[in-house]
Amino acid sequence: MAKVTIYLPDDLHARVKGADLAMSPICQQALADELDRRDRNMQATTELEQVAARLRDTQDDDYEKDNAHGREIGEAWAKHTATLKEFRAFHDAFGQLTSWVDTDLPVTLAEALFGEEQRESDQYPGQTYYQFTFDALIEGAIEGVLDIYRQVSELL
Repeated sequence: MAKVTIYLPDDLHARVKGADLAMSPICQQALADELDRRDRNMQATTELEQVAARLRDTQDDDYEKDNAHGREIGEAWAKHTATLKEFRAFHDAFGQLTSWVDTDLPVTLAEALFGEEQRESDQYPGQTYYQFTFDALIEGAIEGVLDIYRQVSELL
């Protein structure tokens, strides 16, 4: 067994001597407990880092899945639901934008994306609006409509 020297403040040394404690087994146990605690923390940190990495990996998967789903909805809307007026207005509103924040979606496209979840406007009673944030689904829908627009615009 290795022999080590530890330093104690004078008052602690006096208390240990006064209590007639065997310092060696107490110190051994304290050191073993501290090492075990550190190992558990390191293991927990490693596990949490693995969980965080896995979750970060799913972010891209979720974005791609939502974007592709939105694109399908946008293409279907452009092919089967949109009127020529909506189609052109959509292109005018979204075709040149790099950011689509604060731009309204045509009601029929919003319904295709969100179902019937609409609210009456407090500002304009009797009119409806859709409350949403631009995310992968919306971006995909806009991209899908614009793709169809580019393909069909010369035929209009």
